[in-house]
Amino acid sequence: MSENPSVEVVENSTGRIYVIGGAGYPSVTSVLGEAFPKGFLVSWHGRMAAGRAVDRFEDLRRMIAMGQWDEAKQWLAEAADDYRDEKADRGARVHLLVEDWFSGRIDQVLNDPEIDPAEGTEWERLGPPTVEECKLADKTVQWLERDDVTVVDMEKACWHDGGANESMGSSAYPGPWGGRADLWIETTNPKLCAEFGTAAPARLLCDIKTGNSLSVPSAVQLHAYNLCDESESEFWPPRHDAVRFHGGLILHVGVRGVRPRPVIWTEELDLAWRGCLLMRRLAREEFAERDPIGRKVEM
Repeated sequence: MSENPSVEVVENSTGRIYVIGGAGYPSVTSVLGEAFPKGFLVSWHGRMAAGRAVDRFEDLRRMIAMGQWDEAKQWLAEAADDYRDEKADRGARVHLLVEDWFSGRIDQVLNDPEIDPAEGTEWERLGPPTVEECKLADKTVQWLERDDVTVVDMEKACWHDGGANESMGSSAYPGPWGGRADLWIETTNPKLCAEFGTAAPARLLCDIKTGNSLSVPSAVQLHAYNLCDESESEFWPPRHDAVRFHGGLILHVGVRGVRPRPVIWTEELDLAWRGCLLMRRLAREEFAERDPIGRKVEM
């Protein structure tokens, strides 16, 4: 692992990029977002626009009465994006509450009235959590503070240069990537250890989910993190370990508690991730040089 790596996260038209030592690593989530089909989103966008028109009919009627036709169209078109952003911020606030709990920041804020809990943190952008979000974070913390679970580290960047990965016995991957794992744990829970076929303790990568998002992209995402050779965390297992992580856990958090879903590392997951990287590379290097019907154009 590199000593004191400098990690910067930038956003551009291609998605999120992790800049580490001057090199750019496209984020795992950006790669997955380009690769997985989104045909179902067309009808979903339509339903969200229709729902906004019905639920807030008076607002729509007012804009039309004032002749604000373009504004009304834009307002309806943004319904799905607003809903998506709202759900993303909800998940981010739950993540931050969990992170603040384990970092001791919550105790620090409660014990020192001079501290602004939002100043200089992501809370400035997200705003304060709701009661429901606090309850979801509490359910997550309760599960992670079980006697048979130890949180090793959380929210640390990791990356892979695109070379071969010995643990998968594979050739080089079609491109580098980076990301930020929610957390990783060690557990002596007999059921979980048996699920992953290992003696205690099992070392597991975890992804916290507060919504009904698809599990397949989440599983591929955890697999991509598992392949990363470098991290800004001092606790990241070294590349020469026979097993970096024994598996992954998708932690679905709801009002009734946490429902862990195991993710087993398989060749199918590795092929899926390779396919995602390859599709991204083809789109960047090949299709960018052609017109819509495939003819080569001058660059």
